[in-house]
Amino acid sequence: MEVIIHHVAQHEFPERWESLLTATVVKLKESNSFSEVFGSLLALKNLVENYEYLLEKDREPLEIIVTNIFPLLETFAKNLLDHYNEQEAHALHAILKTFYAGVHLVIPKYLMDEKTLENWMTFFKLVLDKDLGNDLESPTEDPKIIEQRQKNIYWLNKKWAGRILDKFIYKYADRRYERKENTGISQIFNAKYAVPFLESFLRISLNKREKYVHVKVYYHALRYIYRALKIQNLGKLLHEHLEGIMFENMIPAMFLTPKDEEDWQDDPIEFIRKEEDVTDTNNNCKVVAQDLWERFAEENLTAPDGELYIMKFMKYAAQVLTTNTDPRTNQPTDLRVKEAIMHIIGTIRKSIMENETIRDNMEFLLQKYVIPEFTNHAGFLRARACWLFGHFGGLKFSNPDTVKAAVEGIYKCLIDTQLPVKVKAAIALNQLLNQEEALEMLKPGLNQVLEHYLKLINTIDKDELVYALEGIIDRFRDDIHPYAVGLVQHLAEVFFKANKEDGEGGDDDDDDDMEEKQFAAAGCLSAIESIIKAELPRETLTQVEDILVPIFNVCFSEEGCDFMEEALRILGAVVYFSDNISEKMWEYFPLLNYLVAGKPEQLLGVQNVSNLSDEKKLLLEQSSEGWAYEYINEMVPIFENYIQKGRNVIFKVKDPYFNMTYIELLFRTIDRIYEICYNGETDVDMVVVSLLYICIIENYPKEIDEVVTYILEKVSVNLPKAKTNMMRKMHIQIVTFK
Repeated sequence: MEVIIHHVAQHEFPERWESLLTATVVKLKESNSFSEVFGSLLALKNLVENYEYLLEKDREPLEIIVTNIFPLLETFAKNLLDHYNEQEAHALHAILKTFYAGVHLVIPKYLMDEKTLENWMTFFKLVLDKDLGNDLESPTEDPKIIEQRQKNIYWLNKKWAGRILDKFIYKYADRRYERKENTGISQIFNAKYAVPFLESFLRISLNKREKYVHVKVYYHALRYIYRALKIQNLGKLLHEHLEGIMFENMIPAMFLTPKDEEDWQDDPIEFIRKEEDVTDTNNNCKVVAQDLWERFAEENLTAPDGELYIMKFMKYAAQVLTTNTDPRTNQPTDLRVKEAIMHIIGTIRKSIMENETIRDNMEFLLQKYVIPEFTNHAGFLRARACWLFGHFGGLKFSNPDTVKAAVEGIYKCLIDTQLPVKVKAAIALNQLLNQEEALEMLKPGLNQVLEHYLKLINTIDKDELVYALEGIIDRFRDDIHPYAVGLVQHLAEVFFKANKEDGEGGDDDDDDDMEEKQFAAAGCLSAIESIIKAELPRETLTQVEDILVPIFNVCFSEEGCDFMEEALRILGAVVYFSDNISEKMWEYFPLLNYLVAGKPEQLLGVQNVSNLSDEKKLLLEQSSEGWAYEYINEMVPIFENYIQKGRNVIFKVKDPYFNMTYIELLFRTIDRIYEICYNGETDVDMVVVSLLYICIIENYPKEIDEVVTYILEKVSVNLPKAKTNMMRKMHIQIVTFK
């Protein structure tokens, strides 16, 4: 039944799913077999989930389904909870997931009835508050026991109840975001349910200090508290609990977990990926704790005694870092507390920099408590120290010795034996380059620094590493020439490696990992652009161009167009910094025109085409329809440089494939953009591309007689069609330009 309903709903046969829905409801009402009832509940869950993300008319069947089955599920849920055992818990699990799918985007009309909503809310609170006993709640750090409890059906039901209520306060508790069809729901929720649920989640947070709490249940508790701080009446209720939450919940939530420590040892690349992955927020208590810390700090929340919570925390942090003792309990602290405190300080950096009192003491804190951790025996503290110092690398340090000690310490971490330490050090070192002392210290060993970065980039696909390398290249622009060819070669290899792995990704590949590879590949191209902008000597640039040709051949194809903008910026830098554009770079002039305007109809240079490499043939074939016109803004500056530096080319040379002069190709491109803009809503691109007419007139006063009639005819035809004053002024400027 479950499989049939799933198939029918997906293939949109409404008559079929309605009949199956009726049959399933009858089965639920009449069957005495648990397996039949449970199978029917799963089938209904599957049916509702098919409409979970649909909107408007596509969602209409969900209203019918909810109206038919939710009253029945409501009765079932109450009966199951009255006789709660493991079998009933599994059935309840299906009901909870069905309800969540039904309310995920919009509250169905069925739930707008206050009595109905009350029945469900009462049910969720009962599930959330259910005592699970010592067997499931006793404190433990045994990984095997924790793993068993994470999968326990009673805890999973609490998780889904928490998830539903987290969704309610997020989507339906704020009147400002209330949908028309849900008018009044926020008032009802805030008046009757928001506070009781907050009390339940506060109780869960209190239990977490002394008992085992499922990580996902705790996550939703923290999320609910985070969201409650935005709602006035809930914020007032939270006021007396905030200090306890801050010190007894939010600091431990920042601790490294046993899984973190396991990944550090066995899979450091996975540790690095997860450690600062802002997209991996679901069920991550550390991420929601960071959000809470930022809210505490940025909103200047004040304790009942009138002191800012951020000040309370900084005083606490100073005492712990000084004495290794928790001043609230007078108990010794372990290294996890120190790492968590440093993590929190970096998390609230923005608020620290805006608070003059705290900001003025940060140099002392970094010098006294953070720099010594660069040599700590614990790798995770070395890594966190690098991370934190990088966050404050832009401070104006009064003592040059502080910068010197930091650079020396972070550089040692750059050559550490543990990969996470090296990565954090590499990212932090770039942040310190705002300090002149750091630049002077690193300059003599620049070659070694670059080698370490290249090795790291080759080891792990992380865009922050590439951006850090780009920052170093930019800061040492005057010193980069001797290493330019090797750097570009290495970055090209990393680009092709990341791009190949991204392209080979299958359905089972991690989307975040693929995105990271794309960012890393794009970062490599940006770093190459920075190297070229260092104004390389001609002989060096010639060698670099040989490396760039395969990159351009990939990026200017339809398959590689994700990196089109980066490749165009590189080409633009090459032609800009070339006194004389090389023959191999001139080959891309006709190609760019084809990519915008398409290939001319008549192919004349058949022999030349047959002699092309496979990559160039592919580029020529794919340019037939002129698919890349949306990149004209990036291309115009490149064309301008070609025009300015191509005095013996633009008017005289013909492309080898269609026997058209380069100026004729360029006019085809301008015409194509005009045509697109006339059929569109804006003529912004027309204004941009019209600059090429002015560039031609300005740079070819002798040759202009050959094309001035053509240009004037185009302007006279297009002037009446101009949609904006800007375009009209541009046409007039072309006509009157001398």
